[in-house]
Amino acid sequence: MKKSKARKQYDAGEKIRLAGDPVDCYFFCEYGSVTFSKTSHLGKRQIIGFAFQEDYFGLTGLPYFPSDLHANTTTIIQEINLDHFRHLIDSAPEFRQLLFKQLQSYSDGFTELIFSLGAKDAIGKIASFFIYLLMRKHGHGLKEKVIDIQLTRHEIGDFLGLNSATVSRVITKFKKLKLVDFSVDGQIQIKDVQRLSEYADLKMQMDRLGYLDKTPLKSETSKTR
Repeated sequence: MKKSKARKQYDAGEKIRLAGDPVDCYFFCEYGSVTFSKTSHLGKRQIIGFAFQEDYFGLTGLPYFPSDLHANTTTIIQEINLDHFRHLIDSAPEFRQLLFKQLQSYSDGFTELIFSLGAKDAIGKIASFFIYLLMRKHGHGLKEKVIDIQLTRHEIGDFLGLNSATVSRVITKFKKLKLVDFSVDGQIQIKDVQRLSEYADLKMQMDRLGYLDKTPLKSETSKTR
C-alpha cells in the first residue's frame, strides 16, 4: 500500500515536476516557495505563478502537470497520495474549508493581477505584483510573515511584460519614496502597504479585505537576486 504522504526537501532551483509529467500526487508546501513556469518552443522560460508556505498546489484536472514546478528557495514539500487527498476532501470538512479559502485567495489575487497586466502602467503593474504576493501569502492569515521568494528583475519583468530596465527604474523609485527598502542580502522590504496599494490602485480592495486596518501591518519582505 502506498504511503499517504512523503516529505521531501528541495534546494533552490531544483525541479519538483516538469510539464507533461503524469500527476502522481498533489503537494503541500510546508516551508519555502515554489514557482510555476512554462517554456516556449524557442526555449524562453516564463514564470506564471507561485506557491507559498501552507499552500496546496499541483491541483489539476489534467492527467499531467501543465507547468514546470521548481523550488524557488530551500523548500520542504509534502507529496500527498491522490487517493488520500480525495479521502480528505470526502471525510474532513475542515480540510475542504481550508482548501476553499486558499482557492479564494488565489482567485482574488489572480483577478487583480490580470487586470494590472492589461490596464496599468509600469508603476501600477509592479506595485500590483507586490500586492499580489501579499494577497497570496496572506490567504492563510499570515499577515506578519516573510514572503520568501527570490526573483531577478528580469523574471519580474517577464512575469509582468516589462523589460528589466523598467523594473529597476520603478523599484528605485519605490525605494526613494520609502515604499520598499533593500537589505544587503538582497531582500526587498515592503515598508508601506497602504501607499503601495494606492500606487497599485488597490486601496479600496485591500481595505475591504482587512489589510489596511487600524493596526499597521508589520514590514513584509520578499527577496530578489
